[in-house]
Amino acid sequence: MLTKGEFIGGKVPFGYKVENKKIVINEPDALVVRKAFNLYASGEYSIFSLSQELIELGYKNCDHHTLERWFKNIEYCGKSLQNHRGLSYTLPPIVSEELFENVSEIKKNANSISNSSICYRVFIWE
Repeated sequence: MLTKGEFIGGKVPFGYKVENKKIVINEPDALVVRKAFNLYASGEYSIFSLSQELIELGYKNCDHHTLERWFKNIEYCGKSLQNHRGLSYTLPPIVSEELFENVSEIKKNANSISNSSICYRVFIWE
């Protein structure tokens, strides 16, 4: 019989693991997630340069697509989500809500800067 809060299956986000039917933080993996959030929040890295830095440090699963997913995943700061059955759940936070929001703001600003600085070429056909 299932009790409230038991994990019943599916894939858990990187940084977590299932232990005794509960989702808990996997500290070695969570360390990588925290490092990525903190380094990106420093403002010294783009998503691509951060990906390269983490890979050079030995974290092989940190391509820029992975980092994009992590930085959008509100589960990392302990916010509640609903699954496909409409049931709410919350994971233990790996990063603070403040750090998550800081990274979100930096990403938003980086995206608006890159979108506004696109060079357009105009060709005139005679």
